[in-house]
Amino acid sequence: MTRSFILPPHTSDGTAMQAKHPDSMLPTHRITVAIADLRFELEVVRDLDPLLDFYVERHSDDADMIPYYAELWQSGVALAKYLALPGQEVCGIRALELGCGLGLPSLVAARRGASVTATDYHPHNEPYLRCNLDLNGITGVAYRVLDWAAPPQHEAYGLVFGSDLLYEERKVEVLVACAAALCAPGGRIIIADPGRRHLQTALTAFRGRGFRETIEIIDDMFILDMKRC
Repeated sequence: MTRSFILPPHTSDGTAMQAKHPDSMLPTHRITVAIADLRFELEVVRDLDPLLDFYVERHSDDADMIPYYAELWQSGVALAKYLALPGQEVCGIRALELGCGLGLPSLVAARRGASVTATDYHPHNEPYLRCNLDLNGITGVAYRVLDWAAPPQHEAYGLVFGSDLLYEERKVEVLVACAAALCAPGGRIIIADPGRRHLQTALTAFRGRGFRETIEIIDDMFILDMKRC
């Protein structure tokens, strides 16, 4: 089955314009992903090249507009597998995903009984997440746009998780501060990473904020499971 998502063109200040151009029609297709005893249908972009061209043409000077959300990253699959392990107690936990993209880890956490808020910064991410929630009959997952530099105050989550978030040096400290601010006392932060060069910097920063970690390897991805002491 093939669908098309429409990306509305944006002005320089980020507000959506009403006009729709033919090249903003993005063909997608559906894939099936098996995670432990769970199966999920995901709607993904069929060809990333036209999507990349879309952003290069309209947002070449804004790195935050790179459409990372459109790819099912292997680190996200590894994180989803980790959350699905029998020993992971997520049922009833208030959880938040950073940089959710297509949302696979959030889908797993919700299926395992967590109360999930999925977040991303990209303004075009939400339709993909909501489509994947609908495809899998998952209700009750909240979504919000989240700027790591301005996390909401007076909110605390027993579990904060995300995958492949350490790709830019300028964002590492901001990410660590945001995740720590949102993690409840005694809570956990779980980060999946392919071994990017900023991983050790982030780990040291989390330790400095009172977190202690265990590290697992799933599908050659590092899973940092950090608990607030």
